[in-house]
Amino acid sequence: TEQAKLYHFRTTPAALTALQHSGIDAVTMANNHSVDYGPQGLTDSIAAKRASPIPVVGIGADDTEAYRPYVTKINGVRLAVVAASQIYDLTNANFRAGPGRPGIASALDRSKLLSVVRQAKAEADVVVVYLHWGIEGQSCPTAEQKSIAGDLSAAGATAVVGTHAHVMLGSGMLGPTYVGYGF
Repeated sequence: TEQAKLYHFRTTPAALTALQHSGIDAVTMANNHSVDYGPQGLTDSIAAKRASPIPVVGIGADDTEAYRPYVTKINGVRLAVVAASQIYDLTNANFRAGPGRPGIASALDRSKLLSVVRQAKAEADVVVVYLHWGIEGQSCPTAEQKSIAGDLSAAGATAVVGTHAHVMLGSGMLGPTYVGYGF
């Protein structure tokens, strides 16, 4: 059932196979459209994740699964990818993963996100954090984005890569961390 939102996106689980065949190594579902079709859509997405030919991050049957990073080794370098959404909307308000509760990984639970990044840094050489964040149409990062980026850098993120604004935002180094505020 469509949720009370302006835009609604959905596809079949075959999209994950198409992405794999296109050379995509992993995907995130941590965004403000993850649950455009309500509880049944969330259940379907989690089932698609379980059957996916490629890793899916940012969504899960509970918070442990939703925040779990994708960890791999590339040319001897251990890489972890963590994903979360910072967009406060219907999805993040009503479908945020928690203990025993399915949903998306949320950057609004900053302490949980930072804990996951610190844990990922303990087992990986490179930690990339994907954040769905910012304000649509605004080409400068918000104070909140800058604050989260600083905390993620301090927690051990090697890079923070953002999307959502539908315009390019600035990017550069924040101490030892590359931050791409919006692509």
